[in-house]
Amino acid sequence: MNSIHIGGAPNDFKPGNAYVNPFATIYDIVVPKDNMLRQINELVDFSFILEELKTKYCLDNGRKAVPPVRMFKYLLLKAIFELSDIDVVERSKYDMSFNYFLTMAPEDSLIDPGLLTKFRKLRLQDAGLLDMLIGKAVEIALEKEIIKSSTIIVDATHTKARCNQKSPKEFLQALIEKSQEAGMEIDIVIGDTVYSEKANLQYAKKETFQLASRLNPQITQGGRVKEDEFEFNKDAGKYVCKAGHMAIRKARTGKKNQGKNHRQKYYVDIEKCKVCPIREGCYQEGAKSKTYSVTIKSNEHTEQEAFQNSEEFKKLARERYKIEAKNSELKHRHGYEKASSAGLFGMEIQGVTAIFAVNLMRIITILKEKE
Repeated sequence: MNSIHIGGAPNDFKPGNAYVNPFATIYDIVVPKDNMLRQINELVDFSFILEELKTKYCLDNGRKAVPPVRMFKYLLLKAIFELSDIDVVERSKYDMSFNYFLTMAPEDSLIDPGLLTKFRKLRLQDAGLLDMLIGKAVEIALEKEIIKSSTIIVDATHTKARCNQKSPKEFLQALIEKSQEAGMEIDIVIGDTVYSEKANLQYAKKETFQLASRLNPQITQGGRVKEDEFEFNKDAGKYVCKAGHMAIRKARTGKKNQGKNHRQKYYVDIEKCKVCPIREGCYQEGAKSKTYSVTIKSNEHTEQEAFQNSEEFKKLARERYKIEAKNSELKHRHGYEKASSAGLFGMEIQGVTAIFAVNLMRIITILKEKE
């Protein structure tokens, strides 16, 4: 692979150098002040992209390169308008707002669309793009005094990707830490049921934030429907079946130090089950025993169950719709429903640029509302 310098003369695109577009007067006429791309350009100093990618280029050797900031802006345009590599380059031929955003002269020659693939694979690999763009969006929001809440909502969504299928994973601790590194102060985290696992509850308690995540029904009520549940006799400390027969003994099951809740197993007199008038669906013919098991809640689960029954929790849970709406926007307006390139890395680049674009547009909308 040839080494290349960043473009023009080696010093033309050094971090911190202001770039003055010689066609600014023309663009002032044809690209109105309320144009979204103009507003994004005025909102964001994109020199941070060059700062992050400068080690990926050689400053004094090889062919001239298309400026990295311009290449990144192509990816943003793809995300904002849901365009392919070929289409975004083609549109920059005739759309003056694209020319303005890309700091191109109207008569500049177009790039080969294949350069966008090389840029993604050779320049953005290992660049920590997700953390960088989340941090930048939060930085802008804090600077504009938009972020005033200490509550964050976490969620996952499915996309169709061209890659080997992997088991889904839910991350909470890493998301919290990344948000804090970006400048967020966090008092409350809202998430769906998958985030209420015991380790996350322990982490929330340690870091002193509230986790508004509903416990899995297997923890709170077991895997039974309401009509199949036995009644608990507090005086005897045992369960009573639907026919009124009390358990004759109980035993605790489960291994220690496996991070899972133990279960209490109650044994019913099998001889009574054999002649019970309502045994159908409850007793299996030929069975040698009949048991009824319940989960023994940990302290964390007991505390979380009490919290989720409170009015405060119910109020917080009603805020979750906001993240669902944002996921829908990403999928149906910015192409995040389906991967536009092969591989997990390509999907990651597509996702982070779409999220960054949506964040910028949201910031612009809020700023307009504040005027």
